[in-house]
Amino acid sequence: MKTTSETGRQKHGSPVLDGPASIMLRLRLGLGVGIKPDAVAYLIGLAGARATVQGIAEATGYYARAVRRGVEELAAAGFVEPRPTAPASYRVDNRKWADLLAFDAKDPPAWRSWVPFYAFVAALSEWALTLPDSDFVLASEARDLLLKYGSALEGTVRLPYIEGTAGEALLPLFVDALKACSDWAVGVV
Repeated sequence: MKTTSETGRQKHGSPVLDGPASIMLRLRLGLGVGIKPDAVAYLIGLAGARATVQGIAEATGYYARAVRRGVEELAAAGFVEPRPTAPASYRVDNRKWADLLAFDAKDPPAWRSWVPFYAFVAALSEWALTLPDSDFVLASEARDLLLKYGSALEGTVRLPYIEGTAGEALLPLFVDALKACSDWAVGVV
């Protein structure tokens, strides 16, 4: 159902789920929200590479035990392929998913690891409520945030190198880190 707003743009009765960025949402819409569609989306994003249960758990934010059960069920249904490795690993054949989800099997949409990104944004949001008046203290707290969340963001967002930067000189690098996060989020959608 489409209607027209006062601005002349068409409103859609349901979300538009076109393009590669919507694969996880489409899998969730079709399979339900949970470990299984998220694991499939993650494996599609690996472009045919295999991933261990622990790797899938870290990328998706689910407990490893629940991921193990989910991918074992997906393998039994033929949705993912178990690999003869130790520890156990799984992969998908993107050729099988490409037509269904309308993506190029040779260039699947990259996986975006939202779990560490949202944790960092939540910490920033909480910190923003109590920002100090001193630039020196502000820089110190900004450094603490980057040290706490920076390693979790590796492989997701490329943050500036802060090692050896002291005091208020860190603030421009922190602004660069926030811009990198913003650019990453905009590039996903």
